[in-house]
Amino acid sequence: MLVEGGRREDPVSAGRDRVTKAKHLLGDRIMLLRTTSPLRDWTGEAAITTRHPASSHGRPVLLIEGEPVGPVETDWADYEILKATAGELELLRRGDYRFRLQAW
Repeated sequence: MLVEGGRREDPVSAGRDRVTKAKHLLGDRIMLLRTTSPLRDWTGEAAITTRHPASSHGRPVLLIEGEPVGPVETDWADYEILKATAGELELLRRGDYRFRLQAW
């Protein structure tokens, strides 16, 4: 992707910027997720909130790398929760997100 000045945007830096924006919005309430899908190998930070424009009528929305992700998308990616609070798990349930929990 090109950014101002015609230079290419570094996708890693762009991902970090989105995570930083999510942390600013949510404070330190950051979950740790990973995919178990053979199509995508990823481990990273995520957050669940009702204070995002993608949240409709108080329904929680999941932010992965700062971008909103719906329940169907998380089913396809087969995410596993590595770290989350009880409150975050409750918000995920309210938002119809389904995850596997890593054995703690």
